[in-house]
Amino acid sequence: MPSKKSKSGTELMPPVPAAAVMSFLKDTRGLVSWTSRDLAETLGVAAAVAAKVITIMEIQGYVKPAQGGREWFTTGEGQTVSGSKLPHFTIERVEKALAALKERIAAVRKDFKAPFRISKAVAFGDFLSERARVQAADPQRSKRNVRRS
Repeated sequence: MPSKKSKSGTELMPPVPAAAVMSFLKDTRGLVSWTSRDLAETLGVAAAVAAKVITIMEIQGYVKPAQGGREWFTTGEGQTVSGSKLPHFTIERVEKALAALKERIAAVRKDFKAPFRISKAVAFGDFLSERARVQAADPQRSKRNVRRS
């Protein structure tokens, strides 16, 4: 019989989808380090939950503490398991593509014979993080990486 002090499996495992954690790891490609606060904000969870997630990722070898212990970096194993790739799009290239898309949306909105209507456009991706180079958008990205027009 377990003692009253022991924790059940649900208390040990944080209520965070693995896909969200993998998406976060994917987003960290190209970063020197990140903080537990970054993880908590991205996943939309409390700091205590983020700390549990980091502990699990560290045990699995996906992350390691950076110098000083307050920041973390994603290991090669973390990059591999998340399927991350080196960011290769410049912000200028992304902004140019978004401007062209905005023009095409405006043209469709003016065309009353168009077979469809565009009521809202949503752009998502790490280009909103203001990094110099970014990855292609991933549909599993966090809510903070969304821009509406």
